[in-house]
Parts: sequence; C-alpha cells; structure tokens
Amino acid sequence: MDEKKLKEKLTVAVKFRDAGSPEQAVRVLREITDHAPSFLKAYFIIGGVFMDLKRYDESADIFEKLVHKKPEDEHASLGLFHSLFSLLRIKEAFTEMERFLEISGTDDSEYKNILISDALKRGYVVTANVDKEKLIGLCRNMAENLVAYIQTSDSPWDEMIGNTVSEKKVRHRKFRKPSKRLPKH
Repeated sequence: MDEKKLKEKLTVAVKFRDAGSPEQAVRVLREITDHAPSFLKAYFIIGGVFMDLKRYDESADIFEKLVHKKPEDEHASLGLFHSLFSLLRIKEAFTEMERFLEISGTDDSEYKNILISDALKRGYVVTANVDKEKLIGLCRNMAENLVAYIQTSDSPWDEMIGNTVSEKKVRHRKFRKPSKRLPKH
C-alpha cells in the first residue's frame, strides 16, 4: 500500500471513530497495520480507540509496543501510563512515567503532579511511590482551585457537576415558619 492510500484509509478510520463507530475504525486501522506495520500513526489511533472503549489491556499492549519503537515519544508514554493506570497497575504506570522523565529531561515534579492530579480527578487512589505530603498538598491545591472556580463561575452548580434536570421535574420545597409557641415540658 502506498503512502497516499495509507493516508486515505487513515482518514476513513478517523471518520469512523469520530462518527461513533469505533469497531469499524479498528477494523480499518488493522488493515493498515497488517499491510504497513511501520505506519505508526495507525497504532496511536488504535490505542486511543481502545482506551475510549475501556479496553485497557489492548491499549496497554499497543502503547507498550509504541514505547519500544519510539521511547522518546510523549504520546506513547502517556498512552501507556493511562492504560496501566486504568488497569490499576499503578506501580507499572509510575515506572513508565519515571522512565520517560529520565530520557526527556522534563521537570520531574511538575510532570508527576500533572499525572497524579489527573489520576485523582478520575477517582483513582494513588498508592505508588509518591510523597504523602506532596499528595496532600496537591489535593489541597486542587480543592482550592475548585472553590475558586465555583466562586467565579456564573454557571449554576448543577451544570458544573453535570446534573441536568428539567425545570418541570424540580419541586420547590416550602418551609414552614417555626412555631412561636414554646414546647410543653
């Protein structure tokens, strides 16, 4: 398959993915990788589709292969990190992060904080080799940022947290005024 045909098929696969047909996207992407195993763009997209489908074992396999082929690639490393984290293979996820940080020269603490923050937002309990005080500080910082966002936002709270209730379903509760009579003893 020539380069032009590969790109056309890749475009078709992306359209399937974006149209909500991830299985068809995977089928087309597999055709690409079968005919052109060195066309790495297809692997990146397959890995992302598997993550969207919550097929983390498969996405971890794809991203692990990509990391071996392109160890310096941040997207491959992040894909592997998130796949492993989603599988609750926390130590392996942080080992991958540390491997990438070592070869990339990225500021270790800043990058680690970003990934830990993302993990906390997703509701994961972080038990990896993370300084407990830094983790507590990070949680406090996230809470302060959330409070600041809520205080400065014009959006109603229900919209911010994703609760959408039609006005017809909301019943307003009437509160009675407290009685002026004293209770009997």
